Amino acid sequence: MALAIVLAFVMATTSSEAEATPSSAEDISIKTLPPDYARPVFESADALLSDWEGEHWASLDADQDKVALSWTTNSEEAIFQIQVVTTGWVSLALTFRGSMVGSDIILGWISDTGAATLIDAHGNQFGQTVKDKSQDYRLIVGYQYQENTVLRFKRKINTCDGEDLAITNDTFHVRWAYSEQDPLKEPADLSQLPPMSRSGSRSLHLFESTHTFNQKTADALQWMVQSNSVKLPAKHTLYWCTMLKLPEMPGKHHMIGYRPTIAEENRRYVHHMMLYECHDEDAKSYERFHKHVNSGYECRSPNMPEDFKRCKGVVAAWGLGGEAFSFPPEAGYPVGEDHGSATYYMFEVHYDNPGQHSGIIDSSGLEILLTPKLRKYDSGLMTVGHDVSSLHLIPPGLEHYTSVGHCPDLCTSSLPNRGVRVFFWVASYT
Repeated sequence: MALAIVLAFVMATTSSEAEATPSSAEDISIKTLPPDYARPVFESADALLSDWEGEHWASLDADQDKVALSWTTNSEEAIFQIQVVTTGWVSLALTFRGSMVGSDIILGWISDTGAATLIDAHGNQFGQTVKDKSQDYRLIVGYQYQENTVLRFKRKINTCDGEDLAITNDTFHVRWAYSEQDPLKEPADLSQLPPMSRSGSRSLHLFESTHTFNQKTADALQWMVQSNSVKLPAKHTLYWCTMLKLPEMPGKHHMIGYRPTIAEENRRYVHHMMLYECHDEDAKSYERFHKHVNSGYECRSPNMPEDFKRCKGVVAAWGLGGEAFSFPPEAGYPVGEDHGSATYYMFEVHYDNPGQHSGIIDSSGLEILLTPKLRKYDSGLMTVGHDVSSLHLIPPGLEHYTSVGHCPDLCTSSLPNRGVRVFFWVASYT
């Protein structure tokens, strides 16, 4: 796995320089609503079912669509709702590398009497599930309807509990599991739960640092970068790369923001999207890249032209759970070779299709916002880490492998003595 951290910064250089099936009240059994539930008690089960929708939604098992997660975050707390087609226990584990060791685990179920149980746990040094001393996840509501178990709960972004993981901008490897049976009571040893029926995992970006999209940015010129009707093959993962050319515009323009455009029916398949600058060291970008414009290939496959490998600097990125992004009002990123940037770009989309569905057609993309009204400062990019390269070889059979990137003085000497202001970062990987 190659990893790079991309920082967007401002130097002191001016520019002049999923939806649930409807049910009836008889289908649902609700035993309790916690006292801290800050909403009126509902008069019907139908009202409860339709009451809350998270800002984000993901199918965690797209092969069967039986496990769905919704969530909403702000600077202080996160609210989650997991819905599983089962009447047994369910669990959700937040991990960084997929290992249960050190994971942050939520375990819950609805009893035969309709009472909801939620347990805050963690994975110990042996990967065993152990109940936390401090219960920092708070149940909002739990219920069952039409053979579905639903648990909605909340927690602080950072609980300051060493047995919990802080929810950060990092990509989480979310592991899920469920059973067809409930425990008769909470077991003293959580490993003694009824047998698990299914389990799996999905990588998710759960938290976007508090950033308010500048609505004035929406009035800018719009450049749509997207895949061209990609037909997804029946395989788990696909990276698709498309060569694009910046539209011809008179004079210098700043990129001041971008936002994702994804068809609702394809949201479950689009994991992340990235836009790379393409450069030619001999200043012959037209000869090298223009012949590839609007053509697409599976990324880093034998069919992808070698010229695509010259596209490396990430200038825009979106991941599952991410939002629209706007630059600070005093900064913009210059576009176009004549202005120190690039005219040709490579757009990469990572499709996650664990169900190996076929016949899916997608043209997802990013709407890049440009303006001729130049901001006070030109922003720049700095990539720290290991470059994405076919020469980055990882020995087979290893559970973990650490990649190290160094930033020598040749790199840092170009930074001004007074420093730079970092306003955006993204972790990229392959």
